[in-house]
Amino acid sequence: MECVKLGYKFYFIFALILITPATIVAGWISTFVETLPTDGIIGYLSSVGFFDAPTALIILFLLFWSFSNHLWKIKHVDTLLGIPNINGRYEGELVSSHTEDKTQNGTYPIVIEVKQTLTDIQVFLYTERSCSYSLIASMCRNYTKNFELVYVYQNKTSAMHADADMRDHHGSAFLELANGGNTLNGYYFNNPRERGRYGKIKVTRVSRKQKGGF
Repeated sequence: MECVKLGYKFYFIFALILITPATIVAGWISTFVETLPTDGIIGYLSSVGFFDAPTALIILFLLFWSFSNHLWKIKHVDTLLGIPNINGRYEGELVSSHTEDKTQNGTYPIVIEVKQTLTDIQVFLYTERSCSYSLIASMCRNYTKNFELVYVYQNKTSAMHADADMRDHHGSAFLELANGGNTLNGYYFNNPRERGRYGKIKVTRVSRKQKGGF
């Protein structure tokens, strides 16, 4: 399995393309600042060179922040970069090796919410009994070259539903993307020293927005 991440070439090309417009904008800002009154905080910052050298770098940073958090999500841009946009709320079910309620056959409704930027992924899983959040998460390609969301999580049990089996624990999940990233399908397992359960997960995206709960 190979993790998908941006290489140094992307950062180099990004900076190379945008350094010129960033420098031009920085020059405009500097010219505008010179027209402002010299008394006050703006005048003081200008006199100590605050708007000189760092301005282009600050603009470049803001451009990258905007691109990383918003612009890369534009349709086809994520495809061009090779990192699928899986932001959103997914609903479905989890089939656990634990079958406390035989009428459910170990099947429980779940919600997964993914918060993703170009450089970071956070995964949250909610059930009626507990919630979990990712400690480490990566987008990878598996042996079939399909994208797969892989993460290690910390689970927190609701005080209202704590029992001998359901307690706080760590675990890992491997969810393959399908249907253009609108379906996540795979499996999970818990740390055997803490709980020792395992099972399957299948969820479908219902919205691009998160609610922050079950």
